[in-house]
Amino acid sequence: MRKQRAEAAEGHNIHLPYDQPVQVHHRVVACLAHKHTPQGRVLDVGCGLGYTLQELRRLNPGLSLHAADTDEVCLRLTRAKVADVTTIRMRQGCFDVESLGSGYDACILSHVLEHLPRPLESVQKLLSILNPGGHLILAVPNPVCPAVFLNSILRRRIANPSHLQAWDRSHWMCFLENGVRAEVVEYAGDEVRVLPGRWKRKLGFVEKAHVALAKALPWWSYSNIAVIRRPGS
Repeated sequence: MRKQRAEAAEGHNIHLPYDQPVQVHHRVVACLAHKHTPQGRVLDVGCGLGYTLQELRRLNPGLSLHAADTDEVCLRLTRAKVADVTTIRMRQGCFDVESLGSGYDACILSHVLEHLPRPLESVQKLLSILNPGGHLILAVPNPVCPAVFLNSILRRRIANPSHLQAWDRSHWMCFLENGVRAEVVEYAGDEVRVLPGRWKRKLGFVEKAHVALAKALPWWSYSNIAVIRRPGS
């Protein structure tokens, strides 16, 4: 029984399976980090399986990359994917930004904020560890995208049980502009998922079509993404 529990724990954490394939939002977030941070130190908080930093390393080999997560397996998988990455183990159950240090030129928080009980405070904390003029790249799932809407019709539980928050695109803008009072540099999306993921993996044009739809219909994008800037020179 202990062995079975250990194998189950090794195969999945509370947020994602360890064999999850790369997603479009990993590439979009990495491209935004590269665009706004041509040099310096980048921290990915809640790095997951390391896909975002792997893509960022490919785009810009000269960046100093740092990964933080509460899950040691995620950190190990990230180290295996990303050369010369520095990893930080965060405490489970609290958003201990103090353990992350400071002096970063960019910080990534992708598909993590919805799990945190105090999102406004969390965003403000992350802005505080950036250098003046540094950028925070945020991504959260969109609860009104077609994929979520269709899944909700077919099952009783209509929300991810580990999600404490949800923002459609308009409420996402209100949260950042009126709640955080952030200097928003740009908003972005990733894909409008219409066909199942297995089709996307078999037929290359499906993902391209989903990405094109997100540009035309950003309100239906699977992820709401934003880049905000810490004031300063």
